[in-house]
Amino acid sequence: MDSLTTQQSILVIQTYYENGRNIKKILFANFALVLTKRRRTFWPKCSFLIHFHLNGYVNKQNCRFWGAENPHEYHEQPLHPEKVTVWCGLWPGGIVGTLFFEDADETAITVNGERYRGMITDFMWPKLDRIDAEDLWFQEDGATAHTSRQTIAREISRLCSLM
Repeated sequence: MDSLTTQQSILVIQTYYENGRNIKKILFANFALVLTKRRRTFWPKCSFLIHFHLNGYVNKQNCRFWGAENPHEYHEQPLHPEKVTVWCGLWPGGIVGTLFFEDADETAITVNGERYRGMITDFMWPKLDRIDAEDLWFQEDGATAHTSRQTIAREISRLCSLM
C-alpha cells in the first residue's frame, strides 16, 4: 500500500486543516484566559459586528437558537435574504453607539474598507471620547473591510499593544 486513495488523501488534508484551525482557536482561548485572569474587565470591553437577516434567517454556524417550532419544517426563502449590518461596542458602562450600515434611503449597504474606516473615524471615536473608560479592546476579524491596506494602516492599529 504505497499510495493513498483520493478519498484517503482528502481525509488527510481535511484533518490537517481542521487541526490547524483548532490549534489557532486553542492558542487564542489560552491567550484570552490569561488576559481574563490578569484583567477581570477584559471581556466586557470587546466590540462586535454582526449581520441581522431581516427575513428571520439565522446563521447556524455562529448562532444557536432553540425554538418550539419543528426544525425540520420546510420554509421557502429567497436565495439572498435581506440583511443589515450593525456595529456597537459593549462595555461595563453600557452600549457604545449603535450604527446601522444603511444609505440615505435606509437601504442596507455593503461594508467596504472606506465605509468601515468612516465608521471608526466619524462614529466610533466621537462616541468613545464621551465615555469614561480607562482602556478598551477593539476586536476585528479577517473581513475584507478590516484587512484592506488603508484600514490596517490607520491610527488605532498603531496604538494597540500587548501587556
